Amino acid sequence: MVYEQRRVVVTGMGAITPVGNDPDTMWGNLIAGKSGIGPITLFDASNFNVRFAGEVKDFNPQDYMEHREIRRSDRYTHFATAATVQAMRQANLQMEEEDPRRVGMVIGTGIGGIRTLLDGYNTLQTRGQRRISAFAVPAMLANSATGQVAIS
Repeated sequence: MVYEQRRVVVTGMGAITPVGNDPDTMWGNLIAGKSGIGPITLFDASNFNVRFAGEVKDFNPQDYMEHREIRRSDRYTHFATAATVQAMRQANLQMEEEDPRRVGMVIGTGIGGIRTLLDGYNTLQTRGQRRISAFAVPAMLANSATGQVAIS
């Protein structure tokens, strides 16, 4: 078989990381040797041997998403949406002007909405199954960030 070679061009990037919440800040901090590692603040880590991690700081999902979407999705989806918005802005990409079959993006995740899973488990244990959000399962799926970005 003969395959036609196609050119792929990266036109925009986004980043929500422990060393910066946009590509320029992230890169500048990496070059400067700044660490994103610090004490864990997102949960009580006092019972763990390790109490340091790379947490995302000073991130506001409202800069990138509507309140309703924020409530219905996990934090990792907020990060993916924000990075996508940044990449599209950097690329000056207006989807209304593009052929969607000619636009692609790459989103990676290791586990999906673990925060939603843990919150759901805690709710189940303390308040019962009827108090678990109907959006819990969709929010924790590993592909929910990709789906949210595609819808947006």
